[in-house]
Amino acid sequence: YFKKRKQKRLLVTLNKSLQFHAAINSAGNEYFFIFMNSERTKKLKLKEGSALSVMLENDSSDYGMPLPAEFAELFETDENFNMLFHALTPGKQRSLIYIVDKVKSLEKRAIKAIVIAEHLKQHNGKLDFQILNQAFKDANNT
Repeated sequence: YFKKRKQKRLLVTLNKSLQFHAAINSAGNEYFFIFMNSERTKKLKLKEGSALSVMLENDSSDYGMPLPAEFAELFETDENFNMLFHALTPGKQRSLIYIVDKVKSLEKRAIKAIVIAEHLKQHNGKLDFQILNQAFKDANNT
């Protein structure tokens, strides 16, 4: 169904309790898979051979995942960042959103979002993760 519709981003619900955005990947034949990380496996207390109910829905979100409030605020206040961010490929946008979204502390989330915005502006919209990671370290040390 998803292959025919060329739908690659899905909203996945596991065991009616854990929901997340994911990509559906081809195994190179008629089979498809979704990556499961160890964090999700632990949350569901899964072991090899565990039963698992899976519900797949179309992902109608703009970015294939929820947009952190920190980015939404920057989009509203910094037109240049908004333009540079949206010029990136959807995959790079999701990577940057994930970097901010995975941080629990609101202060650190805001710092990461600002570092990303400054990085894109300083590098004319080019994304260099090595330089960006160093900028994150520098921001944490100040």
